[in-house]
Amino acid sequence: MTYTVGSLRSESSGPIYVSQDGRVWFAPFEGGLHWLKEDKSGSVTNDGLSQDVVYSITGTKNDLWVGRQRGGLTHLGYHGGSMSIKTYTHAEGLPENGVYAVYRSRDGSIWAATLSSGVSKYQNGHFVTYSKKSGMISDTVTSVAESPDGTMWFATPVGLNALSNNQWRAFSVRDGLPSDNINCLLSDSAGVLWIGTVSGLALLRSGRIESLLDAPPPFREPIMGIAEGRKDRLWIATANHVFCARRDKLLSGSLGDTDLRVYGLEDGLAGTEGVKRERSVFEDDAGRVWFSMNRGLSVVDTERAIDNSPPAIVRIEGLSVDGNAMDLQRPVRVPPGSHRVTVSYSGLSLSVPQRMRFRYKLEGFDQHWSEPVSTREAVYTNLDSGSYRFRLIASNSDGLWNTAESALPIEIEPVFWKTWWFRLSTALLIGLSLLLCFRLRMLILARQMNLRFEERLAERTRIARELHDSLLQGFQGLMFRLQAVRDCFPNAPPRQRRPWTPLLIVETR
Repeated sequence: MTYTVGSLRSESSGPIYVSQDGRVWFAPFEGGLHWLKEDKSGSVTNDGLSQDVVYSITGTKNDLWVGRQRGGLTHLGYHGGSMSIKTYTHAEGLPENGVYAVYRSRDGSIWAATLSSGVSKYQNGHFVTYSKKSGMISDTVTSVAESPDGTMWFATPVGLNALSNNQWRAFSVRDGLPSDNINCLLSDSAGVLWIGTVSGLALLRSGRIESLLDAPPPFREPIMGIAEGRKDRLWIATANHVFCARRDKLLSGSLGDTDLRVYGLEDGLAGTEGVKRERSVFEDDAGRVWFSMNRGLSVVDTERAIDNSPPAIVRIEGLSVDGNAMDLQRPVRVPPGSHRVTVSYSGLSLSVPQRMRFRYKLEGFDQHWSEPVSTREAVYTNLDSGSYRFRLIASNSDGLWNTAESALPIEIEPVFWKTWWFRLSTALLIGLSLLLCFRLRMLILARQMNLRFEERLAERTRIARELHDSLLQGFQGLMFRLQAVRDCFPNAPPRQRRPWTPLLIVETR
């Protein structure tokens, strides 16, 4: 819900405070102090407030304390229709007139954090100032908070300061802070100190800093404001988001999808960017949480906002192949050679339909569910032939995912070269070709072996014939020589004439 004050509509609101009587006080960046109550509105122009920028607002039912850019610390008391105003400046004991953060502690004292001169405590008509000379780590304080044990906490651009029993203690990134530059602080009902830095959210409990390193991405954005709501919720504004989360789940490190709700323009917010002002997120006594955003003020009724709406209902509307609609028979048969398969779907949510998110998965192709998307179709290209199953789920505006999914079986028919008969024929043809090549090769090898065998056999025959002829001729010549030698002896008997004996020559082939 966005509020407009007369003809004034600020594009960027500053601090916000809701008093016990239901009066909403706010101060735009452009300057001035304004209020809303039911259907009435107004502005405060006394003491130059209409020409000054208000940095911080705090108070009780009948009084208000305002920290100003140039005018110091202003106290407004209003009873019935009358209002009294008193302004404290450097002349009354403030170290400087630029007051960025104002905090009212449990004992009624007022803490005024200045722009560059430390923090001053106003009590019993006197100011006591603490600065770097007193033990602080910085003279610039951006936020003030108080623990149930009375410890005062001061956020600075260089770390976190604590004052307890007049003793100072400092915390920095070395102690676990995401960043030394701190924007805001919140001490919740359980005594946990929530620390909003420019690099995300951290907490302090039992004297130790804990960073939410495993929390979702919004928790690691610059934190602009924090408020504790009912039903154990934390309401947080960052540089880009507005969301609420279960405090107990954050503390236990078990924050789930249903424990975090992010709000946007579709929920009625005037903007989604928080502003850097002390107390830019505030919960009033009625349980409503007020946000000062970059485009005005917004309020949410936490009693209604955190009640889970019914689960969303999803339905697959159609399927098209290369731009041609298909009949949703079960299963859908996609012709071969298709390049682009588009599945269109829709959902029904009874709360905020614009916040519905879808997740889908094509079994047989996707390994995991898709990221949450707001689009109403899923596109797949160049799918291989085979059996698939498209599954679809959706979440409602509270981030609750339904358990009843919608599914569609899809059968992509193969092209002819991927059919079983083509593959079997190809395998048989390849087998026969290999067998033919093998037989042809064996015939060639056998012919080559026969040729080599015949060549070797002929060579051996020739060698054997030559050896046989040479041996017989040698023996015959030796016999003639022996006869000639015998005839040479003197008492050799006369040669007897013998009958002619033919010489048998055996030729071996």
